[in-house]
Amino acid sequence: MNYANFPLDKRKPLPSSDAVSADDFIDVERLLSMAARQAKVVAACAAIGLFLGVLYLQTTPPTYMAMSRVLIDEGLNKVVD
Repeated sequence: MNYANFPLDKRKPLPSSDAVSADDFIDVERLLSMAARQAKVVAACAAIGLFLGVLYLQTTPPTYMAMSRVLIDEGLNKVVD
């Protein structure tokens, strides 16, 4: 919040950074329970995305094709021997 734009008579002091309340801590058990509740949704979305990606790769025609040829001079082997 930008306190500089408030009139002087409406301003409140900033909260102290030394004050530690119970709301400042992260409840790991609560986070894990939320993740467990949404695990099926995340897995379903990942499976749908994987299916759509494979479907796209199977149905899209190849755009570029490259060919190469390596020529080896047989006379160079005699120099090495």
